[in-house]
Amino acid sequence: MSDLDRYLFRGICKDTKKWVWGHLITDANERVYIAKEFSFEQRIAYDPEFHGYESLDAALVIPETVGQWTGLTDKNGVKIFEGDEVLDVYERRYHVGYSNHFLGWRLHSIDHGADFSKEIGVDIFTWIYPKMTLTTVGSIHDHLLGVK
Repeated sequence: MSDLDRYLFRGICKDTKKWVWGHLITDANERVYIAKEFSFEQRIAYDPEFHGYESLDAALVIPETVGQWTGLTDKNGVKIFEGDEVLDVYERRYHVGYSNHFLGWRLHSIDHGADFSKEIGVDIFTWIYPKMTLTTVGSIHDHLLGVK
C-alpha cells in the first residue's frame, strides 16, 4: 500500500451531495476539501492564503462527513472507511471508528450504541479475515444523501 493510498479520505460534497474520494486538504479559512489528484509538488507549492484550490480537481466537503480509509476491504472488495456501517457473519451491525485510546480502528455495536468516547468496541483487526466476514452496508452519514 502506498502512502497516498494509506491516507485516502472520503466526504460528501457540499454542492452535489455525493461522495468524493481523494486527499484531504484544509485551507487557511478551515474549509475542508478532498482532491482527486494532489501531487507532492502541489503540496510544496501551494500557499492557501493567496491561491485557493480552483486549479485543483478538489471538492468542498461537509467536514463532519470526512472519514479515513481503514486500509481494509470487506468481503465484496469494498473499502471500509471511518463512519461506515458493517455487518458481521451473524448480521450484527457495527459502526467503524478510530479510537485515540487504543490507537486503532474499532467496531462499535450499533445495538449497544456507537459512542466512541466510551472507548468500548472491538479492534477491527480482531477479525482475522475481514475480507471474508464483514460487509459494508452504509454510512452514518447516509441521511445526508437521502438514504434511509
